[in-house]
Amino acid sequence: MKIHFSIDYFCAQGQTIDLIYCLDGSCARQSLCTQDGHIWTGFIETDPKETGALFEYSYALCRGGENLRGEFQQYPHRIEIKGESDFFLSDIWLGFSEGSFLFSQAIRTAFYPKNLWQPFSQEFPNSLNLKVYAPQIKKNQKLLLSCSAWNWDLAKAIPLSEISPNAWEIALDAAALSFPLEYKFLIQDAGSGELIWQTGDNFVFEPMKNQDGRARKTIIEHKPDFAFAYPKAAGIVAPVFSLRTQKSFGVGDFGDIKKLVDFAVKSKMKAIQTLPINDTSSGGTNMDASPYAAISVFALHPIYIDLEPLNFEKNETYLKESAELNALDCFDYEKVNAAKLKYLREAFDNESAALFESAHYKEFFERSKDWLIPYGAFCFLRDKNETVNFNAWSSNSKYDEGEILELCSPDSLDFAEISFYFYLQYIAHTQLSDAALYARSEGIILKGDIPIGVSPFSADVWSNPQFFNVDASCGAPPDIFSLNGQNWGFPTYNWNRIAQDDYAWQAKRFKNLAQYFDAYRIDHILGFFRIWQIPKNSVHGLLGQFDPSLPLSREEICNWKFDFDEKYTRPFISDESVSLFFGIQADGAKEKYLDKKSDGLYELKTDFDNQKKVQESDLPANIKEALYCLISDVLFIGDFKDVNLYHPRILAETSFSFKALSDDQRENFKKLYNDYYYQRHNDFWRNEALKKLPALLRSTSMLVCAEDLGMIPECVPKVLSELEILSLEIERYPKKSGEIFANTKNYPYLSVCSVSTHDTSSLRGFWTESVEKSERYYHQVYLSAHPQYLSRKAQALS
Repeated sequence: MKIHFSIDYFCAQGQTIDLIYCLDGSCARQSLCTQDGHIWTGFIETDPKETGALFEYSYALCRGGENLRGEFQQYPHRIEIKGESDFFLSDIWLGFSEGSFLFSQAIRTAFYPKNLWQPFSQEFPNSLNLKVYAPQIKKNQKLLLSCSAWNWDLAKAIPLSEISPNAWEIALDAAALSFPLEYKFLIQDAGSGELIWQTGDNFVFEPMKNQDGRARKTIIEHKPDFAFAYPKAAGIVAPVFSLRTQKSFGVGDFGDIKKLVDFAVKSKMKAIQTLPINDTSSGGTNMDASPYAAISVFALHPIYIDLEPLNFEKNETYLKESAELNALDCFDYEKVNAAKLKYLREAFDNESAALFESAHYKEFFERSKDWLIPYGAFCFLRDKNETVNFNAWSSNSKYDEGEILELCSPDSLDFAEISFYFYLQYIAHTQLSDAALYARSEGIILKGDIPIGVSPFSADVWSNPQFFNVDASCGAPPDIFSLNGQNWGFPTYNWNRIAQDDYAWQAKRFKNLAQYFDAYRIDHILGFFRIWQIPKNSVHGLLGQFDPSLPLSREEICNWKFDFDEKYTRPFISDESVSLFFGIQADGAKEKYLDKKSDGLYELKTDFDNQKKVQESDLPANIKEALYCLISDVLFIGDFKDVNLYHPRILAETSFSFKALSDDQRENFKKLYNDYYYQRHNDFWRNEALKKLPALLRSTSMLVCAEDLGMIPECVPKVLSELEILSLEIERYPKKSGEIFANTKNYPYLSVCSVSTHDTSSLRGFWTESVEKSERYYHQVYLSAHPQYLSRKAQALS
């Protein structure tokens, strides 16, 4: 049999369309042909091993054999091969296009819930199958076909079957039709009977002549527009740890999510967003409390397990401890974590033997073992060595898969201890899955949070060191949150290595999250364009550089008419800067920490010549900060990878190095600096993001939201718009230059609008922290949006 392909997709000169397909367990790709650059065609011959085989395929835009862009692929093109009919496929490109977000699980959950789809089975010897991608159809609505063959008689309109999420199909007996066939789709509401027709012209189909007389099956794909108003939703951001209820044990848990779902339903809200819920258990102290320092991007934090359903004695001691922890004004991470682990071990002793024999647990373990086994071993070795720093472990400091599989096998002497962590993850998984199922049944979107980084001492870095750059840390350049920049202490990703596996590790992370969430927030999405990478010997973020980036050669710097000298990569320390940073302690500082040079300037003594040395000293905090400032006072920073390339230091115009330049040199440096930070990388960073993000977005059907605050390159909004990723808009932190408060009427439709983030004060905190700013907000924003209050005020004054 032959399968003929045809797709309408315009390509620029030098670009081609490739067909990528899998059949009978093997995959292949084939280039298609075109005569006009629009319609691409080709065919393959196959003899499937069994009837009813599923044939899945997709298309890719290529140049010179390299993939430039693939399809969305949440729901790939798929046909079921039966009999010996030839197939003629007329497809549409299933890419990131206007309205792709409507196909997300979040939109389906909150706005268009439907019954489970049914397999499509109707067949004819010569069949015309129409396949429609239509996400905006509600449970009480039908998608119908009306056509010229029935004289547009609506009484004869035929319903389509939903064969997979948002994909509908109908089979027509081609022998009973007259051609050319004109047709259109419409939606009928079962309750009101209202009809909603697709917009635009009729579709028209004229089949090719069947010269060989063989049976044929023609499948035509469509994505009709019904001109619906796009949906909007209100929601709430609530960390799970803050959801304490009377049945909680000092902290909100996965069981409490259901109560928040009930609240959201009563409040007419549609979405609940959490902070990250991954395990951060580095040492069991309050230092673990940050949800953004995960020891595993897959494992859930055991502290969120609901103790109530578990099998252990809820005696007076337990009830008293629960009451005391619940009565605390603030969540005490250290006390709660220790107490919950104590009772979780009791439950483990009582129920793990039977649980490990259950089919449900075995299915979970088999599906999760790639990350669960390294995580369980990591936790065991962390406890055994009393440190999360795997470099200091007495054994297994370097991950060896064979050794770890042996350590975690049921025959191992340590299996009882290691399997405790398997048990915790299974219980956490079942409880969060139950909460997610409940939320979906109530039409509430659960939105997760994916941190940009992981702890440098994590199961992920230990078991997959090839995916991380551990000789540097990531952070953020200076912004309104931190004038010195931010150093998060997390390793950066080795994207080149991750790309070699087609981003499989990152995609697996997203798929794991999709078990529970309908949408997710990508923390610091700028990291997928470029990350602010800080050397290990630095504390402040000022000495960082973007990675990847296009550093400058000496020749390029000189082309800006700037007289480059290696001295500009070393701290510029003068009497003036020492006096400013040390004040009355300046003379002592010169003696203790500095050596005077022949040119009248100073250099740092060896014991204090980088920020990490200063941090590890026993100096007072104010002296450390002053030394940090001296060390940061450079104009250029050497590139991490090439000693012959350089980056202008961020905010270099505020440095004493810059002030010491001549007027001409300052102007030339400004031009160089502005080009480097605001022009040079736009296309480069856009292409970097378009390498990474589509592969990750295609891995799940979750709705994707970006945290795109901070120093935003010009290319970021364009990429988010192209991929239909929702932006984050905060009214008091406008993205438009010159605004004090953002105009909410100008927000893009594809955005998440919030009054605060976890990095800012709450709305109440904002209202009280600055009287001047809150008064300005009241007069310039609130009253202008509510003119009725102005008129009342005028009446009262009169």
